[in-house]
Amino acid sequence: MHDLLSATLVLTLTLSGDSQLPPGHATDSVVAQSMQALLNEPEGWRLHAEKGRVRVFQKKIEPLDLTAYMGRMVLSPEATPDALFGALADVDRHPEFNNILVDSRRLSWDGNMRDLCQIMRGPRFVPIAKRFWFSRSIESRNVDGTPGHHRSAWLRLPPTAYPEIRAEFAERYRGAVEVPLSFGSWESRPLSEGVFELTFRTVSDPGGSVPNFLANWATRGALPENMLKLEAAAIERARGLAENEQGGGDPW
Repeated sequence: MHDLLSATLVLTLTLSGDSQLPPGHATDSVVAQSMQALLNEPEGWRLHAEKGRVRVFQKKIEPLDLTAYMGRMVLSPEATPDALFGALADVDRHPEFNNILVDSRRLSWDGNMRDLCQIMRGPRFVPIAKRFWFSRSIESRNVDGTPGHHRSAWLRLPPTAYPEIRAEFAERYRGAVEVPLSFGSWESRPLSEGVFELTFRTVSDPGGSVPNFLANWATRGALPENMLKLEAAAIERARGLAENEQGGGDPW
């Protein structure tokens, strides 16, 4: 509860422009840590829907007047955490399991940190511009020494990052709008021997003139399908890795 109150206070002060943070503090980093703390805090989440094996939760992020979403599912035994996070790391292939992406690129990779850019189409039958974002994801595997407890959290990069790629996006996807705020994470946790739960948390502001209810509707609709497609990609990757160990080719 203390972490929740602290994170809320930091976000309120920082985003209101009335920040009391000490001089030299990395504001973007503070906001990112505070937002991740709010998303990770169990309090406030309520069950919204169950779609097959995926349970969808939501909660209000008061400092931003935005709704956060969380999806949870128990993974198939074939979708190992290592294979699943390997699929997440293969950024260029994200459109294969995320049905709203039209472009996805890994821009850099340094240890457990990846910079990437992605662009998504608007919901079908809704005439809104494409959205794009530049993000940094930080991956942790076997958190606290627990095998299979993996986490990949992302934050939005500043609008000055990767100007050449931004110029290319502006030319290729004319009229696309940059998402002004995006945070979230993927996390796998062991439930019992060989059984793992996958959790996806996210909150974003679509920017432009898209009303929040429409953005929320699109997120709720895409979340379960994308989690199941990621699981399928992990299963395919695990099978490829097994074949590779037996003398086959590169799994991906």
